[in-house]
Amino acid sequence: MDQLDLHDIESKCIQECVPTCVAACPLHVDVRSLCKELSQENFESGYALLKKTLPFPAIVAHICDQPCRNVCLRNQAIAIAELEKACVQFGSGAEEKTLPPVVKRKQRVAIVGGGLCGLTAASDLTRKRYTVAVYESGSVLGGRIRSYAENVLPRNILENDINSLLKQGIEIHLNAPVSARMEGGQITLDQLRRENDAVFIATGASGSFDAAVAGLGSIDATTRATAVNGVFASLEVVSEANEMSSILAMSEGRIA
Repeated sequence: MDQLDLHDIESKCIQECVPTCVAACPLHVDVRSLCKELSQENFESGYALLKKTLPFPAIVAHICDQPCRNVCLRNQAIAIAELEKACVQFGSGAEEKTLPPVVKRKQRVAIVGGGLCGLTAASDLTRKRYTVAVYESGSVLGGRIRSYAENVLPRNILENDINSLLKQGIEIHLNAPVSARMEGGQITLDQLRRENDAVFIATGASGSFDAAVAGLGSIDATTRATAVNGVFASLEVVSEANEMSSILAMSEGRIA
């Protein structure tokens, strides 16, 4: 092997720097470690890696738009979604450990919107011991991901991931639209501000919540803070193909 061949091999993610796919992933899935575990048929360990990073590993495996593949240095990009599906199929059967109850913090957070963005924020905040309540205007959680066809995102996959989230002890309020102002007995933003230490509007720019009426102003691109003290809001999330991006939606929830 000559030096040029050696340099070519070295350029394919074997150096101890962050792989381009991990850097490009909005949730930074550890692709290198995932590939290592699956190469040894350690599917349960691979699934554990996904659970560590992703609030909804099975949902992501089925509908992620895979921005990681666009920056892969290999001649043929690694099919990350297929590896994730293998982890879910062969590694998710192990019984989950029952964790002892934790002492909650005193702070409460209200989240408006029960889609991927809002539920990711709810999951992350609950793990940090905050008391979290989700207010969803519809009768079910999931938001726009429920529009996927059954052959793309099977309903049992969707429900299993959401039910796993509910076991964390998050308060869920369905058929509970939140209004920017007093309107027909609906819950209002002012009410949520009084009852909670922070409020996260996770409906996106095209959602039902009228940010202009609420006087939220512009959303800070770094912190997602609005002009109203203690209120944060998500940005609209679309992929390069101008379609709703599941992985970017979850990233929005994690950033906030």
